[in-house]
Amino acid sequence: MQIIDAHTHVLPEVADLAIEVMDRCGIERAVALAWHDGFGEGLARYLEAFAPYGDRFIVFGNVDWRRVNEPDFGEMAAAQIADGVARGMRGLKVYKALGLEYRQPDGSLWPVNSPAFDPIWAEAGRQGIPVLIHTADPVAFWQPVNDANFWNGVLYGEYAWWSYYRKGLPSREALLAERNDVIGRHPQTTFICPHVGSKADCLDSAADDLDAFPNLFYDLSARIPIMGCSPRRAAHSRAFLTACADRVLFGTDVIYDAASVATGVQAQCLYQPGALPLDGADPRERYVATTVAFVQSHLAFLATETVQEDPPFRRSRSGFRLYGLGLEADVVARIVGGGGAAGSRVADRGAEKGCESVPSCELSSSRSGYAGSVLYRLYLEPIEELCCHSAHSRWIRPSFSSKGLLAKLPDAGETPDRFAYAPCCLLLFDQDRIGGVVNLGIIVEAVVCQKALHSTSPSRCHRPGALYNRMLVVRCQQVADCLQLW
Repeated sequence: MQIIDAHTHVLPEVADLAIEVMDRCGIERAVALAWHDGFGEGLARYLEAFAPYGDRFIVFGNVDWRRVNEPDFGEMAAAQIADGVARGMRGLKVYKALGLEYRQPDGSLWPVNSPAFDPIWAEAGRQGIPVLIHTADPVAFWQPVNDANFWNGVLYGEYAWWSYYRKGLPSREALLAERNDVIGRHPQTTFICPHVGSKADCLDSAADDLDAFPNLFYDLSARIPIMGCSPRRAAHSRAFLTACADRVLFGTDVIYDAASVATGVQAQCLYQPGALPLDGADPRERYVATTVAFVQSHLAFLATETVQEDPPFRRSRSGFRLYGLGLEADVVARIVGGGGAAGSRVADRGAEKGCESVPSCELSSSRSGYAGSVLYRLYLEPIEELCCHSAHSRWIRPSFSSKGLLAKLPDAGETPDRFAYAPCCLLLFDQDRIGGVVNLGIIVEAVVCQKALHSTSPSRCHRPGALYNRMLVVRCQQVADCLQLW
């Protein structure tokens, strides 16, 4: 099974150590997120160091946020993105300092959704690269660090600065609302929000955001402890990942740098300095061993129902168990191997221009009945009900011709087995699957056509006395090989 780690931090001087861990864990490729210096010559240093390893590393660079208060910063940063892509950068990494640290000349924090940064997000979309943007943190970071705080084993000492409790910083809700505003304003740009979008502790809200934004994806990095710390949370996480496998990337957030390697303990285990002394062990060998165990814990969490009694994550001072999800094999493969659309955004440098690369196939149905009343949300707002008269409630799974497809719901009483298709894409939903979402890549235009018919079964519609037969045309920059409903 192919494994892509979509969230790592690899400094050039220890690339060989990262490769050793990847080989031992069966990881084919890893996204290497630059540490704030991934632009210009700094980016060139990463690319040069990783070149001997072929395509094993996918480099996400940065823009120079030190210049955020300079005039025309957005345009300058956009130029850095274009230069980075020309050099070989495959994505843009934005750290949580945006919203929590970067300040304007008057001392106020720059909002995540400042229009000054729109050229950055727009340029990433033009270049066809994803933006991996870390905004906010777990809700526990804003709460008292007491016995009730799951992160109380981390938020002190070396990591005390991660606690935002009563420090006058924006709330998590405000930061995530600003981030979502950016995602909604730039539908042609792919956004990957790491750490389950800072909503691993409220997966219903995380799913709502996926419903609202077709250009939004998550990774799992650094959040599996809260997702599996109890049987109840594990059950909720299992349902979420099964439903959203094509919108979630496997990531570990493992760190490879010389200072961390010297400790002999994978930095993302989040132990305090000196908590696990070397006691004469070779630091490099033990760093490899602890990193391998860290990665394998992630894989076991997804693929097995094993209860890890002592998982390699420092979180609560009282300790915790990690309950495995035991996901179906195909779900695991789509998450860890980039089999879904989310993986293609990383492995294939984001969305391609146009629809020419979509496989050729037909739209067909083995069922004669179709959906009744269905509500579909495009971006933030409900756009139309799709209603048709039918004795059955079924859905079809459309595929695509080389230029996409067009199809329409049948007229009342009509039950064709096949529809014509042309350059666009169709969404059809089962009324029993309301709240579902289709993975369509980047939707750039939607057109709705409608005609009213007389209803012989008003109870089947949201609007009694009328039955609507609608045709929804969606033009896309990119579509996945097939549509997944959840």
